Amino acid sequence: MTNKQFLWGLSSGVFVLAIAGTFWFGLGVSSVLTSDTDWKLWCLSTIIQVGMLAGLIWFAYKLRRHSGFKSADFRNADEQLRSEARQIRAKFVWIVVGQTILIALGVWLFVSTNASDQIWPWIAFIVSVHFIPLARLFRVKAYYVTGITGSVLALVVFTGILKPYSQAYLGAGLAVVMWFSAVYIIRNADKITSAAIRKI
Repeated sequence: MTNKQFLWGLSSGVFVLAIAGTFWFGLGVSSVLTSDTDWKLWCLSTIIQVGMLAGLIWFAYKLRRHSGFKSADFRNADEQLRSEARQIRAKFVWIVVGQTILIALGVWLFVSTNASDQIWPWIAFIVSVHFIPLARLFRVKAYYVTGITGSVLALVVFTGILKPYSQAYLGAGLAVVMWFSAVYIIRNADKITSAAIRKI
């Protein structure tokens, strides 16, 4: 794998983290803001949500351009690079499939046992945990922090000590984890790339 290709992959990670953070922020806000809430708070939350999403996507796009790599370059790569890309893609698919199955099983279990309030913490836990194998697969140590921090937060919410604002804390906390991870990657992209390439 080349530096350009790795940077291109990092930009994809930033895109995903930006969108994930936006989703969790929206989930948290929707649990505390109602139709009776002052419109100024709605505007503030919308500005934060849209502003972070737009800003991170813009920086992710800049990082992708900085990489100098294009998806079309995969077709022109030598067989070794294409084989490596196929292996990474296959492992990534298995991680996503495993994540999806675990989420589905958890949702089914909590619905069956009338414990629907545990669904979002469960989803948050599995989504966070899946960053740990991704950290190893993509050689991005920052994903370990993302996965561990998000998992710990989800487990704390599972205990119920944050009720009645569990969903608000969960959503806001995971949004911070995802967005901070994206910012860290953007600011340290070249350093992360150099460290990862040396290990190949």
